[in-house]
Amino acid sequence: MKEEPREPARCRELLGDLFDGTLSADGRRDLNELLKTDPGARRYYREQARLHADLDLAYAGGGIPLGMPPARETEGSWARAQATGFGQGAVWKLAASVAVLLGLFFAFAIRDRDSVATLVSSEDAAWESELPTALNSRLKPGSLELKQGMATVRFDSGAAVTLEAPARLEILSPMRGRLARGAAIVEAPGSAAGFVMETPSSYAVDHGTKFAIEVSATGQESGFEVLSGEISVHHPGSKQEQRLRKNEAATATERGIVRTESPFTGQYTRATVPALRIGTGGRTQSIIRSGSPTALNPAYLLLKSTVEPENPSERRAFLSFDLSSVRADAFAAARLVFSMVPTGHGLAVHLPSEIRFQVYGIPDAQTPEWGRAWKWEDCPAVSDGQLLGTVTVPRTQQKGKVTIGGDALLEFLKKNQGGPVLFMVVRETKALSSGSLVHAFATDFHPDASGPALEFFLSPEIL
Repeated sequence: MKEEPREPARCRELLGDLFDGTLSADGRRDLNELLKTDPGARRYYREQARLHADLDLAYAGGGIPLGMPPARETEGSWARAQATGFGQGAVWKLAASVAVLLGLFFAFAIRDRDSVATLVSSEDAAWESELPTALNSRLKPGSLELKQGMATVRFDSGAAVTLEAPARLEILSPMRGRLARGAAIVEAPGSAAGFVMETPSSYAVDHGTKFAIEVSATGQESGFEVLSGEISVHHPGSKQEQRLRKNEAATATERGIVRTESPFTGQYTRATVPALRIGTGGRTQSIIRSGSPTALNPAYLLLKSTVEPENPSERRAFLSFDLSSVRADAFAAARLVFSMVPTGHGLAVHLPSEIRFQVYGIPDAQTPEWGRAWKWEDCPAVSDGQLLGTVTVPRTQQKGKVTIGGDALLEFLKKNQGGPVLFMVVRETKALSSGSLVHAFATDFHPDASGPALEFFLSPEIL
């Protein structure tokens, strides 16, 4: 004959609170005393504990719909629990809680397992890839083939890899990538120290630094050049290892590692690699003379001008960079980088064959609040600014990287360092007739292209 608890009602009450997660300190003391002195209570506890364990396992597998008891040998326990009136609601509340927590756990685990990096910038990029290539896409392990332009992938460890086409990057894990061919800059902050970049013949371990890497089209040679910090280059075939520090370089072949002055053809020397690159942080704004909010889009810096004075469709754009922590006078050159993107508004045939864009620096400007609609009459005019640079493109061009730099830009930055700097962009070329094309540069909110950037260089050779 099965032994029952001496106080069945009290035992059911205490166990109900225990499995429901509401057992008080006094109740826990009473339950411990009951289990110590009552064999029937201990048997009942074991039975109910097994029931809950079976429920947990059943729900972890996702195989039992809510409202159905688990199969296997728990059917008798389930029936006895119902017959004795043990808190059925408490049982299912516990099971539901376990299911929710397990569901969240596995959802995050799957997400973390499947996604190990993010595509954070894309400049005039054309892809042939098995992975998504929209800006800010989460990337799982796989291959990216960059056919045109530049792009930056930030691994979840914090390491950033900037590719220059043509290049093929294989994403392996948050702390590991493989450059199969092409050129890249790898920058790993302290959080990503130990990041490994493989090549077909070797691999480099980053010790919290910035270095350039280039793999030949055949994959037989891999060049490394340290821009700051230190890396170790390993050659598994020969068991060789080389420690490289700032401005040191080496080339890995099928035979081993050879020290070189620079394994590159010039595209990644200190002159052409920006020492500092900053974004707008979303501080971008377009305005239109008519004031119509539907004619603007936060993803674009919209530009249009016409021969008609005070045409309501005229557009210009503003952007700002924070130089609070930047010593502009420590650099030898600077440039603004824009990504031109198509708008689909208007026709290029109504424009001259060449289009000129101008950038003005606006000193000591009081701007309206970023993120809100700006009125034309409240914004600085061309006469308020200092012309810093002009760039000319063919009227057929609506995509690609556009840069503006020079002494005027650097001097303006030096004069206004220590705080925010404001720029105005205009299309100096005027439309010949109505219905002309509206040009645009991408902002940080554009889904595919990179927003404006301000780059600083330690050598004037970039210009």
